[in-house]
Amino acid sequence: MTEYTSWSIIRDETFTLTNEDPEVEPSAGNLVVPTDITITQSNPDSTMYYTTDGSDPTVASGTTYSGAINTFRDITDFKVIANETGWTDSNIVSNPYTWDYFTSILFQSDTYDGDRTLTDLSYNQHATNQAYNSTSVTKWGTTAFYILPYYHYYMSCPHNDDIEFGSGDFTIEGWFWTGSYAYAGTEFWKGHFVFGGSYGAVSWFFSIRGSSGTTVTVQFKYCTTGNTLNKTAFNGVIYQPDGVTKIDCNEWFYLSISRISDKMYLHVNGALQAGLPYDCGTDTIKANASEFGQSKYGPREAQGVYVDDFRIVKGKGLYSADYTTPTAPHEPDDRLDY
Repeated sequence: MTEYTSWSIIRDETFTLTNEDPEVEPSAGNLVVPTDITITQSNPDSTMYYTTDGSDPTVASGTTYSGAINTFRDITDFKVIANETGWTDSNIVSNPYTWDYFTSILFQSDTYDGDRTLTDLSYNQHATNQAYNSTSVTKWGTTAFYILPYYHYYMSCPHNDDIEFGSGDFTIEGWFWTGSYAYAGTEFWKGHFVFGGSYGAVSWFFSIRGSSGTTVTVQFKYCTTGNTLNKTAFNGVIYQPDGVTKIDCNEWFYLSISRISDKMYLHVNGALQAGLPYDCGTDTIKANASEFGQSKYGPREAQGVYVDDFRIVKGKGLYSADYTTPTAPHEPDDRLDY
């Protein structure tokens, strides 16, 4: 009988345990509205430490993660590590965030017919009321915002600093469709859209109106003292880019108003209108409670208009030269801090 002897080799080795890198949501990039930052990591015994000022987090200097962190515009450089006693810390995960500081209001309609809500997609998320969405005429989504204030189909929101332009730059832009509306079978009201100060206390207003025949006129007026509209930047018929063909009622067109320094510009379908820019000097434009679709002349004045992708930009005039009109709705995360 043959006997076998077995031998085992004992090896003494040291292993280093390293924490996996934590995962952070949302990922680095542009943030639009207040959003919770969440941190996850596969090791349930790890503790996450983070900083929001750009410094590298440590157990001593970081804030212990205990749940979702509400973002705000002061958070621009978010960093986090994972730590567990006896383990090597994870790599520092850095998520730089940027914010659009300029978009004050962004209204887009894509809902169901008759919906009375209108959501501000900008960071400010202004509360609105009296909205009305319709499927009768649409531009991008399944609906467009419809203005017929005789039946209280218009939006209003309280006074806020986001439409208090002062003497700074701004842009107002959007898609508009002006139609006509027969009131009580006798009066024939062309489409009219107004945005600006509320009825009886007007500080500035922007008006689009279907005039006699089928043409469309635009006004932008403002007051530099009291509630008297003592300045008119423009008031007249608007034209297509060829400079000849007038904009007709019952068609979509893109309109923008920009203030850049001491000049105001009106573009229609990307074309600067004749006789502009308007020299506004150092004029200060005030604001009060705003009404989107209501008229300073009375509730029946502004009606028969569809609007979509309406945006107000405070602090930046976007257009002075001719430009190509948008081929898609503005994304809420469009960067305007260039």
